[in-house]
Amino acid sequence: MLFAGDPCYNTLMKAFDFGNLLRGKTVAVALSGGGDSMALLHYLCARAAEGGFRVAAVHVEHGIRGEASLKDAEFAEAYCREQKIPFYRYAVRARELAEREKLSLEAAARRLRYACFEAALTEKKCDFIALAHHAGDQAETVLMNLLRGAGTRGAGGMAPVRGRYLRPFLGVKKAEIAAYLKAFSIPYVTDETNFSADYTRNALRLRVLPAVGEIFPAYESSLLRFARLAREDDAYLFSLAKAQVAKRDGALCFPEDLPDPLFSRALLCAWKELGGGDYAGAQFEGAYALKSLANGACRDLGGGIVAAREYGEIALYRPVKTPIPSYPFAEGAFSFCGWTLKAERAAERKEGLYADAGKIPPGACLRPRKEGDVFAPYGGGTRKLKEYFIDKKVPRRLRDRIPVLAAGNTVYFVAGMEISDLIKVDKDTVNMIKLTYQRDTEEKENRDV
Repeated sequence: MLFAGDPCYNTLMKAFDFGNLLRGKTVAVALSGGGDSMALLHYLCARAAEGGFRVAAVHVEHGIRGEASLKDAEFAEAYCREQKIPFYRYAVRARELAEREKLSLEAAARRLRYACFEAALTEKKCDFIALAHHAGDQAETVLMNLLRGAGTRGAGGMAPVRGRYLRPFLGVKKAEIAAYLKAFSIPYVTDETNFSADYTRNALRLRVLPAVGEIFPAYESSLLRFARLAREDDAYLFSLAKAQVAKRDGALCFPEDLPDPLFSRALLCAWKELGGGDYAGAQFEGAYALKSLANGACRDLGGGIVAAREYGEIALYRPVKTPIPSYPFAEGAFSFCGWTLKAERAAERKEGLYADAGKIPPGACLRPRKEGDVFAPYGGGTRKLKEYFIDKKVPRRLRDRIPVLAAGNTVYFVAGMEISDLIKVDKDTVNMIKLTYQRDTEEKENRDV
């Protein structure tokens, strides 16, 4: 049983609201078998009964260190078996991924490791993954991100709680973990690659930080404080940016004239909302460039996401490749990729838009726009449909998704927008129809056409 005076206790409890967050949940410790993760596993197991949560372990064997890597996996599995801790073991091949996708070995291993964590969350029905990063790891991360040119998001380092990933030891010093291991005689293995300066993080830890410590002995605490302040600033700016992002016609849009600190965060917010994964800063350079390009310009951001400049806004969206269907026109309802167009006979005019069915030529059909289409808006002269869309500020990405009623190249109405002067209701109208365009969602959005 642990008590408040035990090593790690006070710093751990400050990291997050332990009971409220985990009660009734299953937490899987990312268990390498090293001292940090073994200490975390032991600590969480000791707190589980009081905290009302369950503990499991997930081990990822990266296939990097050959026999030594397999022995670490066997050690972790044997310990969990002895302690009756559910154990989930995954094996990946980081070198193969690194070569295939031209990644560093570190980056490839991390990608595969987190893919295994996600599998544990879904396949094994775990609620959280607990990672054993400590204060020293945080200091390394912050400094490494700064040296790579990160902004406040990167300078904030790792968060104690981010989604379903927890870092309970983030405020705990390495020396405290070592003392904890000794106090409870917790076994662990040592990964010899931790002492190789061939890896970026190791080189920083082994070569740079000792020199920094000679000049600034309290650098670790200082960097942790800086990271906390950076996270707070970033969270506030992100909340302001998120408020500027609006969902509109299948895209996430925000003003193009936002100040740069908000523009970058609105861009990231939209990217994440659309399911964008990990990203590199260079991917977003195209979106920044849109501000100085013509309306309608677009850039492929990767991951199936496109950014476009649309009438004072930047819109992020996933292009829809399925064309809308065509139908011979008649009374009834017609489905258009999530929207329904209805043509219903009407005896009298109420709210909405109405057409003279007798003026619609035989053979007219509902279809997407075509090159050469012309349109005579209600009360206006004939013009190219393309010019009409531009005047109405219809984004280019939507123009092929809006059905029109046409015979030949003459358009008689544009769904969701306007009726043509050619089919307007007048005193001689005998057969009047009401035209309605409606989104197929729980919250109906009517568009009279």
